[in-house]
Amino acid sequence: MKDNDPNNIRFPWGTGDSVHELIKLLFNTTRREIENAIRPVGVTSQQALALRLLTHQPGITQSELEAFLHIEKSSVSNLIKGLCDKNWVERRHHPDDSRIRQIYITPEGQRINDQAVPLVEQIKSRSDDMLSEEEEAILKLLLRKVLRSYQ
Repeated sequence: MKDNDPNNIRFPWGTGDSVHELIKLLFNTTRREIENAIRPVGVTSQQALALRLLTHQPGITQSELEAFLHIEKSSVSNLIKGLCDKNWVERRHHPDDSRIRQIYITPEGQRINDQAVPLVEQIKSRSDDMLSEEEEAILKLLLRKVLRSYQ
């Protein structure tokens, strides 16, 4: 199929070749590959991302996790509940404000994280082989420029 073939359109609202559509397609494709890679570990990409974040930011709050993951409050609540149910994280009261609960990764959560990280990195590294250092630098520059237009 040719790129301008109407049967090759991946999105109903466009041509399939706009910057936004390509970014969306790349995101969806990468996320699907990551999900497939980490499924045997028993973790979703959102759970893996949360565990990785908690490894580097132990004790973050639910609202901080919400901001990092760019997801709704109810989604973060469900994510944390699921992680707690699996004994991968635990909530503790903040030492200075008992209304605030901090989230910490457990040893079991760390074990899952340690299994998932190399699998995720392997998927993400595929593009490293496709682009030269110069191409990667240009792509990052351009993507940051587009992103800034929305901030």
